[in-house]
Amino acid sequence: FQAVQGSPYLESILNQLDSEKAARAKEWNKGSLSIPEIAALSCWTLRQLFPLVPATQLTNQGQSETQRLLTSFSDRYEALLMEHTALQRKARELSHANTELARSAQQTESWKSAHGTAIARLEELSSENAELKE
Repeated sequence: FQAVQGSPYLESILNQLDSEKAARAKEWNKGSLSIPEIAALSCWTLRQLFPLVPATQLTNQGQSETQRLLTSFSDRYEALLMEHTALQRKARELSHANTELARSAQQTESWKSAHGTAIARLEELSSENAELKE
């Protein structure tokens, strides 16, 4: 990831691109991105930088293989990022449901306690009423 950040073309490419990914890629050093997000952004950035590599540095076969691998890695990271995000969302939902369940259980216990108190008082009043009738 640091190699991608250290690219001499990176800043100019990111400034030319008007996209959410370019804006997010500029935030790498701020610590607001997760590892999967950084990986996906690195792959995306490499795809943006790849056309700028001089053709003399790559052979035709090496270029197509490199491009294929880059695309493959990028697609895999993006899929993993989506899966990671979905799992985080599911974890938040389950945590919320667990909190609601605990709150409901506590409320049920409160109602049971109040019901027991009301029944005891009702029995007390019934026996008192029976004594008064005698």
